Amino acid sequence: MLRDGGGMTRRVTVPFAKASLTAAAAFCALASGTVHAADGGGDLSDLILNLSRYTSWPVSPARKQLTVCYAHGGALAPGALVTDQNVSIRGLPVQWRQITTPAQIPGCMVLWLNADVRPAPRDWLAVAADQPILTLSNFADFTADGGVVGAYRVGADWRFEINLEALQRTHLNIAAAALRLSQKPKAAPGTGESR
Repeated sequence: MLRDGGGMTRRVTVPFAKASLTAAAAFCALASGTVHAADGGGDLSDLILNLSRYTSWPVSPARKQLTVCYAHGGALAPGALVTDQNVSIRGLPVQWRQITTPAQIPGCMVLWLNADVRPAPRDWLAVAADQPILTLSNFADFTADGGVVGAYRVGADWRFEINLEALQRTHLNIAAAALRLSQKPKAAPGTGESR
């Protein structure tokens, strides 16, 4: 686990391409900072899948798939999530599951909470607390509320911040190569809105 000497939250800039990327190609896309979905569709699923590629979960011999759960209140753009991709990460097939209540979180390895989700993301985080779940959201105060990855848009690109304390509590690891790309955004709203 990498620790940031100046603070516990790192900000990372990463736009993602709509493609099935190998780990090497994914790193090139991550490092270049210039790749994004060519057709504008599925870019959110690309963000989620690529962050998952750089994440390591505690070993579990019973694990047969990587379950990506997502919740939203209806404002998620059509086509933002492409859930019919035939993708494997770390040798596990990816299964997408839409959930509507925090009680449905058990079994999720990755959890995307859209900014419009109800109840508020902090209520979902209370259920996911200290479990090996990579939590992501575009809710403005997500990492301050204890989420692992706060995502936001700058133009057509996705950028994100990583809460290292939350990452440590989940017993997950995100590759140092991704963490080293951290940067602080120039301006961030602070009122619990989508960024």
